[in-house]
Amino acid sequence: MGHGALLLTIFSLGLAVPFLLIAASIGSASRYIARAAPWLEVVSFIGGAFLVFLGILLLANMLGVWVAYFYRVFDFINYDRLLEYL
Repeated sequence: MGHGALLLTIFSLGLAVPFLLIAASIGSASRYIARAAPWLEVVSFIGGAFLVFLGILLLANMLGVWVAYFYRVFDFINYDRLLEYL
């Protein structure tokens, strides 16, 4: 199995496993979802504000500046090494 197939498998598992776990435990999951319901409006508002912020960055052609800033902030992840590996 090549590196690309391995990465695709890991990505697919990471995407599928949470849905499979919720499907397997739908009874207890509905209780947690009901408990989280009061926060859903807040999370939705924050997500919408973030999308508007990204749209403004795109229109102002400032998205690259923010990406470069966060590359420096999260330098400990060694993103450059990951790109060389791929």
